Formats: sequence, structure tokens, C-alpha cells
Amino acid sequence: MKTSFLSLLVCFSYFSFSQTHSYKILKDDPSNPKRFTIHLDPFYAEAWGTNITLGYGVRGDVLLTKRLSLNGAFRKAYLDMNARSHFDGSLAVPKNDFNKLTYMEASGSLHLIDKIKKKPLKVVLSSSTTYSGNYKYTHTKYIMVPGSVRRITGIHGGVSFLNTAIDFDEGDAISTWKATQGNETVTFGDYGKTVHGSSVYNGYSQMRTATLFGGLTLKSITNLATKVEGYSKTKGNFSYVDFFADVMFAPVLSYQDVKFKDGTTFKLENNSNKRTGWRIGMSWKNPTKTYLSYSFEFGQRPGYEGEKKGVLNNRTYLNLVMGWSIPFNLKAKK
Repeated sequence: MKTSFLSLLVCFSYFSFSQTHSYKILKDDPSNPKRFTIHLDPFYAEAWGTNITLGYGVRGDVLLTKRLSLNGAFRKAYLDMNARSHFDGSLAVPKNDFNKLTYMEASGSLHLIDKIKKKPLKVVLSSSTTYSGNYKYTHTKYIMVPGSVRRITGIHGGVSFLNTAIDFDEGDAISTWKATQGNETVTFGDYGKTVHGSSVYNGYSQMRTATLFGGLTLKSITNLATKVEGYSKTKGNFSYVDFFADVMFAPVLSYQDVKFKDGTTFKLENNSNKRTGWRIGMSWKNPTKTYLSYSFEFGQRPGYEGEKKGVLNNRTYLNLVMGWSIPFNLKAKK
């Protein structure tokens, strides 16, 4: 059985070989990347304790001046595990029906330190892949070239807006929900109980948040182009990496009223709300040409926590975004 299991695994092995080649540096200028970039993201995936979604989006970032940069993002789910038709049609649902996850964000960064350092940079000459049985091998040839790295340290802050469908029973949260109308209160989690034509062992609604965030940003930029002996195409090291770490606070955290089977609506409440959160993440793009780009985030959003405590609960999420970056030149500003 062990052998059969191992035979199903695909193992990735990477072999890098440093080569000796003569070369000519054509450009080494991380101070002047293309300043404005649009990212078209046909795919994102988010594993969130509150909801699991796949979708698309668009991002934008601009180095407005030497001291200031701006970022924006929009995401919309095309596959939403909560905003869909469910097996039990008798359960309480959002008063205004389901909406697939929508996320918007805008932020700005103030650059406090902006320095250029000299260091050897890896310039990949070629890469190839071979297969042997169930194993995959990637062979990379490269040279190390003395170049420049621009490092920016700053603070940033912004605001995000989120609208998502929620499942009351997700993450052992069913006991934290209640719905009220006048003097009538409905609690959820009882399999043998029906209220206004709806079973109350579970239910669904929509959660909306408006979140303020702020923290640190660390950017690293390289813009090195070389002409290497034996290679017709220009080789180089082109990278724009942005690491960030934020704390969050949601002044707005609300739930849509729920509608029972007979059409009666109730106000929805949760007793495990957490308005604070945190996240860490990074994004990568090519600073000079149209190319693949990606980003990822990990953290805990403001929202409802449920009965689960610790790092992995309803508020914990991991977000991965893959897209195509299109950079544009803007007139440099000081």
C-alpha cells in the first residue's frame, strides 16, 4: 500500500547550475521602473473560515512620487460556496437574497526610507524540465551579475469593503446566532424545531464590513538587463516585490436581515463578533514589461468567530491571486 501511495505522488526537484559567461550590462536602474501598473486577474482562490470562493479581479498600483505610492484592488467571486442554492430550501435566507463575494480595497503608502544597495543578482539563462517516472526535474542555468537593489521601507494604510454570504453552522458558530423581531427571539441549532415554516438547525445571511487597516510595507525593486555571450535574447533580473503587515479594525460589521419560509423577516445578531484583525502578505510583478503577477495574504479578518478559538477559526483566511500585469510609463515626480 505504501508503494502504491508513493506512486501517486509527483515530486518536484530543482537543480540550479551557476555558469561562467561573459556579459555586458545594458541597464541597471531600479530607480526608474514603469510607475503605473494594471493587473488583470482571471483567477483568485480564497480559503476563509467564513466562506470559500474562486473568482476574478483587477488591481492597480502607482509610484506617484518618490515618497508616495497608491494601490487598489477589486475582486468578485464566480464560485461561492455559500451564495448558492442549498439542499434544504426551508432554512432562513438573506432578506434580499444571496450575493456572491465582493471585495474592494484602496490604500496609500508613505516611503520613509528609500535606498539603493549593490549586490550580486541572479540572471537566469535557461530553464528546462524533464520527467523520470513519477518525478519531475527542473534544471536552471544562471549567472550572478553585480547589480543594484532599491529597497523602500514605509508605512501604509487604507480601507476595504467586503460583502459575503455566510453559513450559520460554519466553524461551530451555530450557537452564537439569534434573530429578533419585537419581543420574539429565535435561536439556531435545534434540529427538531421549526419557526415560521423554517427549520432552525441552520440558516444563511450576508455579512458586510468596512475595515480600516494600517501597517508596514517593505518594497524591493531590481531592473537589470544584460547581454550574455551565446544568447540572442536579453537576460536580466526584473522584480518588484512588496511585503506588508497590517492590523485591522472594522467600524462597520453588519448582517442582513433573515427571511423565514413564511416571509417573516428578523434582525440577525451574533455574540462572537470581533472587529479587529491582522494580515501579512506580498505581491510580485515585473516592473518594466507585461508579465505574470501574483499576490498572497494570510491573516484573520474582522467578523464572527464562533466557538472556535485560536489561529484557525472563522476569521482566518488565505488568499492567492494570479494575474497579468500591464505597466505604463508616467512622468517621474520628485
